[in-house]
Amino acid sequence: MSAEASMKESHLSVGRAIFYTAFTIAVGFSILGLSNFAPTALFGIFTAIALLLAFISSLTLLPLLLVKFKVFA
Repeated sequence: MSAEASMKESHLSVGRAIFYTAFTIAVGFSILGLSNFAPTALFGIFTAIALLLAFISSLTLLPLLLVKFKVFA
């Protein structure tokens, strides 16, 4: 199986789990943004943003780098 086919297969299985997990946790932390205590609100918002950026990177940038540098070849 080629590296590209392996990436597509993993996105269809593991990628879906990563999406739902990261989205659920990010929503949970973003609820802290409703707090009246500014440090707690900022913590929740910034943590949610960091989780979403990590999620996007893990499903876009990481597979491209693995294929480009032929890590599993």
